[in-house]
Amino acid sequence: MTNPNDSKNTSVEQRVAALERQLAELVAINQQQAGDLARLNLWHQGHLFSYIARLYPKNRSVIFLHSDLFGDNVKYAFLAMRKLAGKYGVSCHFLINNASQRAIMADAGLPVLPALNEWTLDHIRAVMGAKVLVACDHFTPQSWSPPLPYFLLQGSRLVQLWHGIPFKEIGLIRGDAPGGALNNLQLSSTGPADLFVAPGSSMHDEWREWFAFREFSPAGYPRNDVLLRDATGEELINVDLFALNGLKAAQEAQRKTIMYAPTFRDHMGNKWIDMRELGLFAQWCEMKGYFLFVKLHWAEREGFDEIKRRMPDVRFARPDSDIYPLLRHADVLVTDYSSVALDYLLLDRPIVFYWPDHDQYRASCRNLLPGFEHYLAGEQAMNLAALQDALEDAFNGGPGPWADKRHALAKRLFDFRDDGSGDRVTRLILGQLESPEQLPEGWGL
Repeated sequence: MTNPNDSKNTSVEQRVAALERQLAELVAINQQQAGDLARLNLWHQGHLFSYIARLYPKNRSVIFLHSDLFGDNVKYAFLAMRKLAGKYGVSCHFLINNASQRAIMADAGLPVLPALNEWTLDHIRAVMGAKVLVACDHFTPQSWSPPLPYFLLQGSRLVQLWHGIPFKEIGLIRGDAPGGALNNLQLSSTGPADLFVAPGSSMHDEWREWFAFREFSPAGYPRNDVLLRDATGEELINVDLFALNGLKAAQEAQRKTIMYAPTFRDHMGNKWIDMRELGLFAQWCEMKGYFLFVKLHWAEREGFDEIKRRMPDVRFARPDSDIYPLLRHADVLVTDYSSVALDYLLLDRPIVFYWPDHDQYRASCRNLLPGFEHYLAGEQAMNLAALQDALEDAFNGGPGPWADKRHALAKRLFDFRDDGSGDRVTRLILGQLESPEQLPEGWGL
């Protein structure tokens, strides 16, 4: 027999649970609205700061910045500039949004700006007073939390080094990424640059399709200098020395060395890495006597410890480390859609493109440039067996059928095939410092 009190109690409990759910939903909505209002307030304040920054007197100072990594072109341009800064009365600082990378720089004694919550009025004045800003990636308010640095640097002259000759569509070509998401970040950060630096003059028109710039220079990428000479002590800051020493030792022992450096994926989390069969690949390399190191893109640093746990047979370099001093000691590069493949042409060594998810990548991750296949100077392997065959050919087949293509492509893409790009970029930055200061049109003193 049913107890009516049980029904009443159940009904009350259900109503209480429903009210609790409604309350939780209201709290979540209120929290989201509060966050939205806070962000709007930051943007409103930022716009006010940008007006002040454009009028603020500039001095002989340069800010080098990267949101997440002490590496790439901006790292080497910064270190090259430091060698001449004192001679020319220039102050230079690095601005980075990543706490662990900032700590690495600070521990090495490099002039890096502190975390935003530690800034004083002097730091704000130093940033607003910088005449030149040097970047090698997108620079938008979304890159910084809070977005204050973006607004404070609006009056600076921008030198854009970018981060490689692209296989993938960027910037002004198209605003829609695969899947239909509007890529506002790309469109909002492709210019105008006061100076755009590229590896060579042959692609001027292509760069102009993607970026707005006032001046163009084919001075070369500073990061490539350490492909053609040994890195200095400062240049080894934020390099995975375990990986570097391992590669050097393998070469001294006359073992063939392989660097696998895929670009990032922004779909599937890091599960895409499991499709690479890296464990089997590493075991095959050991059996053949080859020395393999894997360097994931710095964007894959989240969950890296879990990746290593899943793949105990694989040697990994830290994703958030600088790959360029390692590449000098790799006999073969394996990659996919990374611009590192084109930099590696300077070494005139075999390249293999490993594409087990080629169709999925193009459908769900990135559009590839029309005609990107003209920039391929190596075998394309769609599975592990094909990759192994390509590596055997690279090690045992002499110069191989791709040698002429590598030579021709390097000659076309790089005006300078030497280790002087950092020095050339330094002179360009000094030239920007010497240029007359101009207030925005229509603004009075």
